[in-house]
Amino acid sequence: MRAGAVSYDQFLDWCEAQQTSISKRFLRIARNQDQNNRTGHARRGFFAAHAFLLADPAMLKWILSAPGNVREPIESRDSQFLRSWKSFLRNNNGRYDILRRILPVTLGGQTVSGGGGGYPFKLALSLTADFLDSTQPTQTTIPAKYRLERKKVFDRDSGLVRSLKKKYDDCCQVCGLQIKVGRDRHYSEGHHLRPLGKDHGGSDVEGNIVILCPTHHAEFDYFLFAILDYRGRRRKLEHMCRRLAPKERNLTIRHIIDRASIDYVEDQFLHRLELHFS
Repeated sequence: MRAGAVSYDQFLDWCEAQQTSISKRFLRIARNQDQNNRTGHARRGFFAAHAFLLADPAMLKWILSAPGNVREPIESRDSQFLRSWKSFLRNNNGRYDILRRILPVTLGGQTVSGGGGGYPFKLALSLTADFLDSTQPTQTTIPAKYRLERKKVFDRDSGLVRSLKKKYDDCCQVCGLQIKVGRDRHYSEGHHLRPLGKDHGGSDVEGNIVILCPTHHAEFDYFLFAILDYRGRRRKLEHMCRRLAPKERNLTIRHIIDRASIDYVEDQFLHRLELHFS
């Protein structure tokens, strides 16, 4: 597996196949079977652990050789681990700000007690070490091959998305998250409510676009959200698979969204809901 080409779904499938105590505990959190709404904690913990262990092969080797009582989950009081992990956070200042908010101070985070993110992260760290060990290629790996492909790409109007990002100050319309990626620079993503292309027939117009963070963009891609009527306005949100946090229950709207796009999202939501429970 190449660095950066990691799939969270692939990692979850790998955990499912392990059938170990630690993998079962992580999956309960990742799939919200414990009903503590820490799926995001588990996801962020995995990606941070993955980047950390790729950046520090010595720590990967140390975790793989550690006894079970240290690894299930990782014993965070070990000074060797803490020095390496906190150094990684300092060297990636700004990239893991959200993770810091949910980690306890003992792991370089900002929460004095609890925080909810420490336990999922330590589980993810131990599992990710085994995941990398089982999926990384040997030194004799054949270099990747490339091929030339020709395919049609929809010609999007990037100016539409840029203007909407400016209107919303790069804040997610669902949760308000603004991801800082540099000095006076932020990151957000434009999503077409009715996707472009022949399968859905969506239009590249302002009324078909919302601004989202990467997490909620992925959920909208899978039509896990519906935008419902509330006092005559379509802004109340419903999710197919989980209970929404208070800040996720309403869509912030500062531009006119096409009613047809909202109706299409609801139709897809109801169709998938029917399949989910059939």
